[in-house]
Amino acid sequence: MKSKFKSLSTQVGGKHYDIPIQPAEYNQRNHIGWCEGNVVKYITRHGKKNGVEDIFKALHYCQMILEIEYGVVVEIRYPKIKVKK
Repeated sequence: MKSKFKSLSTQVGGKHYDIPIQPAEYNQRNHIGWCEGNVVKYITRHGKKNGVEDIFKALHYCQMILEIEYGVVVEIRYPKIKVKK
């Protein structure tokens, strides 16, 4: 699906968002906040970019949402991982 926004038809660096709708457009159209939008971004790209690291980044944003929005503090031990390049 081609975006109606010209700026979203260009990706600067990489090909990890070669998908029908860009996370940025999805987030804007659905009025999704910063942390929630980053969850969408990292979950959308994990298979084509940073794998496990992107899943941990999404979890970190979920952790922030829980604490900021609901006052729930969740301790997560993030392991050191090697990033595939």
